[in-house]
Amino acid sequence: MSSILDLRNRLRQVLGGALSNPHVRRATFTPAFEERAEDIRIGNTVVRDLELIYRISDVIPQVIDRAYFIDGTLRTVHLMDIECRGIQVPIFLSQIIVGATIRENNELRPYRILNKFIILAPSRALSTANCYGIYLPSNITLDQTGNFYEKIMNNDILFTDISLRFQLRTQSINNVPLSINPEELTGTGKLRSKARNRAKVIMRIMELLLAYEISRQDRRSFIIMDGPIGLLLPYSRLTGVINLEVDEFPSDRYTPQAQRNLYELLSRVIGVVKNVEIIPPDLFPQQGVPFYSFPQVGGLVDPEKEEVDRDDLRSYILAGYVQLRPDLLREVPSIWSSASALIRVDVPLPAILESSLSSNWLTFFKQRVDQTGLPLTQAISNHINSSTYSQQRLSEIVSYIMGEAYPVPSTSPHRMLVELYPIAETEYWIRSKLLSAEELASLI
Repeated sequence: MSSILDLRNRLRQVLGGALSNPHVRRATFTPAFEERAEDIRIGNTVVRDLELIYRISDVIPQVIDRAYFIDGTLRTVHLMDIECRGIQVPIFLSQIIVGATIRENNELRPYRILNKFIILAPSRALSTANCYGIYLPSNITLDQTGNFYEKIMNNDILFTDISLRFQLRTQSINNVPLSINPEELTGTGKLRSKARNRAKVIMRIMELLLAYEISRQDRRSFIIMDGPIGLLLPYSRLTGVINLEVDEFPSDRYTPQAQRNLYELLSRVIGVVKNVEIIPPDLFPQQGVPFYSFPQVGGLVDPEKEEVDRDDLRSYILAGYVQLRPDLLREVPSIWSSASALIRVDVPLPAILESSLSSNWLTFFKQRVDQTGLPLTQAISNHINSSTYSQQRLSEIVSYIMGEAYPVPSTSPHRMLVELYPIAETEYWIRSKLLSAEELASLI
């Protein structure tokens, strides 16, 4: 990464006239992180009437020979203020780092890293209020027009307007709804939340882009990601390279090539969730590893319909519950809840389907639903229960995750129970690349 001095010079060059505008002033107080480390506060919600898709009765841990591990981190600071109608509207800067490690021959080593700096400002809200708003070139602006892959891969300093939603690219930029109205510019807390949330969204998109890059280079190894896979899909259309749209269903979604492209990525990616918020009521003292539909455990099911939407790719993700290190639970007195020791393993359906279905896997299940009238969850369950390959594949994936139980990472009590060691090492590596809050704030 470039030196602090070089980065400062380039950031000031990007901001250009904004820094000399009389309505703009640099933050002069001691900078503080916008993010706060989340400790062991786990909100467990019990959801009744979940439909069990499949249960693995016995799991024998085994170590996977070769795998990638992806994680992301970020740091956000208050960078400067823009004066608007007598109030100071904060502008933020986020450093976002996404990295992948690879383990092969029992050795874990760094593989790839993306390190980006994002300027976050409520520009449209400021302009609507007849105040000065920062607008930067389109090739570094992350907005509803998408093409994030090219922008992120070719620039290390980027810009996003936090007062505009990431809407469909077919909409005119002038018609995109405001997420921050001019009268809300006085709400500093809301602006801070919007900036932090936008930075997290961009981090998720960068994680998806890194998984995409790896899947193109290695079509055999698993890519294990920290967090739920389903949260990545809604933003995939913004990448410009991955057709995982969930807001609309394009007419070419079911073409063999589109389904094959989806299969090649989703058959490699596994998500491991360490902060499990939703659990079924009968999870304990049941044995084995139960799998449910991701939309049901992710709170995405419409109560009016009472079933998952077959046109939402998140409907094709299985979510399994397992205790990663149950033997350690009694050794960590500060964690008394068995539910807090759970992890959730998110498995996209293509990961357990035969390659013969790679070009028609979506069509296959759509036809099953149409022909039988069964809910999608039942059609998926029936297929798994009748397919020895899918059962073996799902068992292998859980066995691989359980094989990561040891060694135990040196971290907080909760993470000792639920975090994979390679993910923890990946996080330590990328966090070591973060600038301090003081260094970030000094860049201008």
